[in-house]
Amino acid sequence: MNDCAAPRHDLEPVAAAPHAHLCHQCRGRLRTALRRLPVLHAELGRHLDGNHPGGGGRGHGDGLPYSDPVSEIRSQITHDLTWWTRHVVAIRECDPPGVTVAATAGFLTGCLPWVIYRDWAGDLAGAITSDHGRAMAILDPWVTRRFPLPRATGKCPACHAGQLWVTVYASDGDKRRSNTECDTCGEIWLPEQWTRLGQQILRHMKAS
Repeated sequence: MNDCAAPRHDLEPVAAAPHAHLCHQCRGRLRTALRRLPVLHAELGRHLDGNHPGGGGRGHGDGLPYSDPVSEIRSQITHDLTWWTRHVVAIRECDPPGVTVAATAGFLTGCLPWVIYRDWAGDLAGAITSDHGRAMAILDPWVTRRFPLPRATGKCPACHAGQLWVTVYASDGDKRRSNTECDTCGEIWLPEQWTRLGQQILRHMKAS
């Protein structure tokens, strides 16, 4: 069995999924990052134009707002999605998707069941999750904790395939609702639904 090749495990190796090069958690993180990058890219664009609450670029003499970190991460997102899309297309000899961020992110998401068995899967995961993290650091400076439920209890009771991830918004004054979300079907449970979710998970575990 391989160790997970994602850079986040460089110091503390963990086992990858059978015959794969990513563990279940890193596959879920990569899927989530790919699903969210198009939205984050668009949000960064609004931030760059000065329309993001509390944000905005640095004005130049021509009146056009500009922000070096925001512009750089938007370019990096586009670059990484395009590069890895071309890499996959070249290997698989398949038709390329469109050139937009949404198209390339969607294409790579669809290829994940194949990607995780490639020896470069860790490099792709490192690049994409880094882009996601940097974008979130700019757009969402609130303290957020996100972690997967243990694999034995973390299988989604809605689709019976995805991994459940818990997101907790921990900053004072942050009015967003903590939640549990499936990384495959996108089903979301809010805190008042967690007791019922736990009951569903237990029933599914007993039936399996």
